[in-house]
Amino acid sequence: MGTIQVATSGEPSTRAAVENILRQLSGRNDALVVVFFANRYDAPVLAQALRAGLPEHTRLIGCSTAGEIGPAGYQEESIVAIALPADDFTVATVKVDHLADLDMPAWRYALEAAMTRIAPAHEHDGGTFAFTLIDGLSRREEAVGHAVQALIGQIPLIGGSAGDGLQFVRTRILHEGDIASDASVVALVRTRRPFQLFKSQHVIRSDVRMVVTGARPAERIVTEINGLPAAEEYARLAGVSLTELDPMAFAAYPVLVRVGGAEHVRSIQKVNADGSLSFYCAIEEGIVLTLATGTDPLRTLSESLAECEARIGTLDMVLACDCILRRLEFGQRGTREAVSAFLRERHVAGLASYGELYRGVHVNQTFTAIAFAPPRDDGAPA
Repeated sequence: MGTIQVATSGEPSTRAAVENILRQLSGRNDALVVVFFANRYDAPVLAQALRAGLPEHTRLIGCSTAGEIGPAGYQEESIVAIALPADDFTVATVKVDHLADLDMPAWRYALEAAMTRIAPAHEHDGGTFAFTLIDGLSRREEAVGHAVQALIGQIPLIGGSAGDGLQFVRTRILHEGDIASDASVVALVRTRRPFQLFKSQHVIRSDVRMVVTGARPAERIVTEINGLPAAEEYARLAGVSLTELDPMAFAAYPVLVRVGGAEHVRSIQKVNADGSLSFYCAIEEGIVLTLATGTDPLRTLSESLAECEARIGTLDMVLACDCILRRLEFGQRGTREAVSAFLRERHVAGLASYGELYRGVHVNQTFTAIAFAPPRDDGAPA
């Protein structure tokens, strides 16, 4: 039986950091290594060195981040690598470029071929999930999430959007030894381990509602709220001044939209020079938004993990995509260290993302994750 291992390095040199990661993974037989890396690292050098240092059969995916989650909890300026052992996991990966002009027939063919490669030999050989990473500046998360979920059917999909340390210039997707932007990578994973997908939001709705009366949906820009300039009206409703509208304010006062009977967070990225607001998610005219405020993140995370353990047993690792706005909010509210300690104690590893996918739906300011339990001793399937 293999173990899921989390390796990390904060070496400033890209090559030194990769060598450190490879030493920690030395001698393992892994089906997949997922790598999250800070924007300061030379991405092509990192990808090529990792690919050259890992066994040929080990699949390699990853992305740049807005922060990492690793053995120290919340981390900055580091690399985190999560290794899934071949004893327990079978993996096939697909990379799609040019998201601005999706080639659906080609993608369908690639995903169908990947599903064939991980098809179980027997009906009860385990469960399957899909994990995807996408360029966080592509504005294509909704299209990709919907397309992939439709193509893979009942296989649950989860993932996150790559970041670039809040520079909002260029994010990077890693697949094998290649680095790309305007791209997405999907890992189809079959495992004999019990696993549980979940999401956690720590916001509650208020009674303050607003209507989007002007928008440029393709750009995710809202120009008017309630018939007034968007930034001005949002600031008034949130009870802050225009000059206070920054990532911290947006993290503290997100908005909710109801989709399919459930409420999802829609977070604001920035104020534009013309007084409009750029969002992290798709937004359209006529949508009713509800202002929200944060509750106790530790309580909501604890409840989510407790539900997972009730379903699959004691957890030994959690792979997570955690919105960067959550981390910023926790810093503002003075709860960051407590949340970081909780993540460390519960063996959570992952990235701070620009957006999250949960079962094909793009969300913001949300913690989306896959919880793993050890393989069952009785040999029962996941």
